[in-house]
Amino acid sequence: MYHKLILSMCVLLLSVSAIFAQNKVSGKVTDEKGTPLAGVTITVKGSNVGTQTDQKGNFTIAAKKNDVLRVNYIGLTATDYVVSSANIIIKLVAANYTAELNQAMYLKLVSSQLQALKKIPAYTNNSNKAFSSDPTNPSHNAVEGLAPINELHITPEDSDGDGLSDADELKIGTDPHNPDTDGDGLLDGWEVGTINGINLKSLGASPLHKDIFVQMDYMTRASATNGLGPNPNVIAGIEKAFSDAPVDNPDGIKGITIHLILGQQILYQEELNPLDDAFAAIKQRYFNPLRGAVFHYMVWANNYSPDQSSGNALGIGTSDFVVTLGDWNNKDGGTDDEKIGTFIHELGHNLGLRHGGEEDTNYKPNHVSVMNYAYQITGINYQGNYFFSYQPFDLPALDESHLSETKGINAGSTLQGYNLILINPGGNLNDPIPGNGSIDFNQDGQIETGTISADINHDFYIGILAATQNEWARLQYKCGSIGQSIVVAGLTQKLAKSYHSDQLKELTEKMAKSH
Repeated sequence: MYHKLILSMCVLLLSVSAIFAQNKVSGKVTDEKGTPLAGVTITVKGSNVGTQTDQKGNFTIAAKKNDVLRVNYIGLTATDYVVSSANIIIKLVAANYTAELNQAMYLKLVSSQLQALKKIPAYTNNSNKAFSSDPTNPSHNAVEGLAPINELHITPEDSDGDGLSDADELKIGTDPHNPDTDGDGLLDGWEVGTINGINLKSLGASPLHKDIFVQMDYMTRASATNGLGPNPNVIAGIEKAFSDAPVDNPDGIKGITIHLILGQQILYQEELNPLDDAFAAIKQRYFNPLRGAVFHYMVWANNYSPDQSSGNALGIGTSDFVVTLGDWNNKDGGTDDEKIGTFIHELGHNLGLRHGGEEDTNYKPNHVSVMNYAYQITGINYQGNYFFSYQPFDLPALDESHLSETKGINAGSTLQGYNLILINPGGNLNDPIPGNGSIDFNQDGQIETGTISADINHDFYIGILAATQNEWARLQYKCGSIGQSIVVAGLTQKLAKSYHSDQLKELTEKMAKSH
């Protein structure tokens, strides 16, 4: 089965207004539908000059006529264009993929991205430099690496104990009084150097922009036409969801950089059952615990339960999860969208998110998120287009005993353009409906003028569906082993005991297909 890059596009329009006298080029990057593209990296080939498009697709770069602009976008091969006129049309044609991602494909996919990243100001401020207070330099630390984050070594030269001197922090642009300037759970000193032997700087980390690292190990099964693991389309889709996140950073660029590091192919198992024990054994065998300070660990596996669950996080606020779509689609494996959505969903549990916002009630109309089963494998519908995301805004509570169909969700203009997916009394998902305005909650074909009572999330209970918050704003980056530089004793040896005893119930193929 052929997979086409979700981010592939036949034509990107790059409207460039060149002020050659000032050696500046300003422009806008959009997709073939005219939608602005944020996070496109543009560099001047042969120089250290680079920038990224903002949320509106705009950019400005120091360039002149006949300079070569290199354009990088997640999932696509870097392309060069010569600055020759005020308007340049860029055409990018993506390849089709018939196989899962392997090491060779992965390295090719990320090499150009890392090279482009090194030319962005927020990264170049700390790249290719050895700071005097390098936290892993034995001459500056009694032990190799740093202490756990709750045992910061504060000195007169290092006010926040992050391993960087105050003087160096001023050079980089980080806060000398905050050990984690960008708030991603990784100390500033780690992100400009190494931690436990891991060179985060070389992997593209920045102390001024939020980073999430995930090591992905994977199983393979020849009969799974769609594959058990990711292909470049899946990688690109996950990266886009996080790069598009409405999250502020000290570098002034919105979004989260998610580093999907392909690990190794591991021994195939038909079913990881019981999951806690099976996952602990895999992690002990294949995952270096020294990486636990930085990396979430996940496995693309076949299955872990008889009901063909899509995946599972080993608790809320942990750093381990699996995606298990191998038995879906007549054992062909998950589709690209199913893989993208399930990966983001399970990682969301690691980052502290639940099925109903801050609690586990599912199918809530006032929860527009990939964490809600209604959107996990299809994405959220906005103006007719689908995208994967955690909920980016706050929504009010709904009292199922006093629902106003005329007011609907009653969220003002927040849901303008969004189309909601409601579950019906038969347990199936309806087609998307406009979220801004009246809603036929009891699905009787008419809008009642008074208040009604209805079980609108099909949990056989009339109650209050709690308000939901902007999930991007409440992600817990320091979770599980993330942010702990010294390996906790028994991290892998007795891992299963540290997992939630109440294992999360996740979306199964039967549940998904019944919709």
